[in-house]
Parts: sequence; structure tokens; C-alpha cells
Amino acid sequence: MNQLHPFYFDDLNVRGCMVQLDAQLIPEGQRQTEKPASIELVGQALVAVALMSSGLKGFESLLLQTRNMGSIQLLLAECTHEGHLRGAAHLQDDSTDVMRGGQLLMSLDAQGQRFQSIVPLTGDLASSMEQYYQRSEQLPTRLIICSDATCFAGILLQVTATTDPGQSLQDFEHALTLLNTIKNEELLHLDPAMLLHRLYHQHACRLTNGQTLRFVCRCSRERSMQALKTLGNDDLHELFVEQNGKVEVRCDLCRTPYIFVPTDLLTHH
Repeated sequence: MNQLHPFYFDDLNVRGCMVQLDAQLIPEGQRQTEKPASIELVGQALVAVALMSSGLKGFESLLLQTRNMGSIQLLLAECTHEGHLRGAAHLQDDSTDVMRGGQLLMSLDAQGQRFQSIVPLTGDLASSMEQYYQRSEQLPTRLIICSDATCFAGILLQVTATTDPGQSLQDFEHALTLLNTIKNEELLHLDPAMLLHRLYHQHACRLTNGQTLRFVCRCSRERSMQALKTLGNDDLHELFVEQNGKVEVRCDLCRTPYIFVPTDLLTHH
């Protein structure tokens, strides 16, 4: 659990990776305050960015966030090169069947530059990401992302560039035919080595050492304090009066609360 597992074939021009995340990875504050559908959505988004990060070289972070989505008030997921995940989702209702008509903004920070792409949402995260690979990298790619009450999981299969595109595509179609036999229950709960053996035991498939994934939020009491100070002394004074002498700032991602009293923020002349 909570690892990214790249895998390769010695006899096929195909690469892939798997991710299995324990639902407990999501911070407790977020799990307690958000609807189950929101937790399912952010879990799947974290799986998506982790899978996509596996094929990146020299990157710092990969971020997904929604644009123009009325029913999805918030969806954000990020994976760094260190395997640090963070994300959150907030839905207006308790259904995840809302992934149409909007867009995902993908931001990749690499080598001191930021590259952005807009991905149309076509029904679910996996199919939307497949379209991104087809349009941006012209690499046939298959993603499967699923979840249940206890965990989130996904697998990515992709052509590797070679001097024989025809053979590579034939290899991919063969590997995809075998992948399509997978059941969600297997992807969610089988050990990665066992699952790959079940799918590809007739091929030389190598599972590499996994990278540990963990939820790491960047919020802090100091950052929250600096954000409040931008309001100015007068507005802060009114805020403390309205809030009976205590102001709470709660992180949107991990839901950690930071409590401030007037002596923390107000300056006296």
C-alpha cells in the first residue's frame, strides 16, 4: 500500500506502473468533514497524478485542478518527485457522476519552468488522462482507476517509443488485451507482484522497487498567520469581535485548524 510500482517488459515495447493507496492516507480532518463521494474523487485524483508522475524525468511536481465545473466546487491533486501527495475535493452533492463538460488544468513544474495543459473531462479521470496522452504525447496509453471504501488503486499501460512504431503498437494491443481481463477487486487488493504475474506470466515482466507515497500538506501556522495579516489591523479587529476573540483558519487540503487570538496578530502603535 501507498507505493508507486513501475514495471517493464523485456519482450514487449510497453511500460506501466501501479498504485494502491490506503484510504487512511487522506487526512482524518478531510475524511471527517467531506462526503464519501468527495473522498472517493480526491483518492482517484491522487492515484492519477501518481501514475502520471512515473513517466516524468527531472520534474518537481505535477498538479491537477478543475476548471469550469459547477458541480465540483474543488478538485486538486498534486504529486512531487519525492512521492509527496496532497489534494482535496468538494462536491455539491454525493455523486461522482459529474465528470463531464468541464476541464482539468494540468501544471508540470520541471527544470525551473512551468508547463500547462488543459484536459477536457470526458466522463472520468482515467479516460480524460488517456486523451491527454494521445493529444500531447501521441503515445497510446491505458489507465484504469478504481476505489472502494478502504483504498484507491490504478494501473497505467503505455507504449514505449522505438524505431518500429508498428511493432510497438502491436505489443501494446496485446498487453492491453490481457490487462482488460483485470477485475477492480484484484487491482485494489492483490499484491502488485501477484497481480502482474496473473496478467503477464507468459512475458518477461519486471516489477521495480516501489516509491513510497505519502500525504504531505504545505500548510503551517506561520503561513496562516501571514495570510491573516494581509487583512490589516482594522479588519482583523472586526474579525476578532465577530468571532468572539478567536479566529480559526482551516487548511482546505488537510483540514488542520489553526487558532489565533488578538495578541497573535494585532499590532499596537
